[in-house]
Amino acid sequence: MDTIINSAVKVGMIACIPLLLTAGSAWAEQMCTDRNVFVEQLDANYSEQSERIGLMPNGNILEVFSSPSGSFTIIVSDPKGHSCMIASGEGWSNSIRKNVKAEGTPL
Repeated sequence: MDTIINSAVKVGMIACIPLLLTAGSAWAEQMCTDRNVFVEQLDANYSEQSERIGLMPNGNILEVFSSPSGSFTIIVSDPKGHSCMIASGEGWSNSIRKNVKAEGTPL
C-alpha cells in the first residue's frame, strides 16, 4: 500500500512542477516560509499534523500534513528548512483500501 501512496504523491508532485516553475515571484514568496512557521500555522489554523514524509532525489523533503477533518497540505522543504507549499485540499484519508486490484486491472 505504501507503494501506491508513494506513487500518488510522486504523480501529484510532478503535476505541480509546471505551476511552480511558472509562478510569479509574489506568489512564490507568499507560499514559502520557514518549515517551523508552516508546522505552527497548519496546527493552529487547521489542526493538521505531519502524516507522511519522503526524501526526494535532490535532497529536499516532501511532507504531507493532514487533519482529522480531512484537510491536507503538502510542502517541500530544503535541507536548510526553507519550505514551500505545493498543494492543499480536502478529503484526505489515511485508510487503507482493502480491495486494491493488481496493477493494470480496472477497479
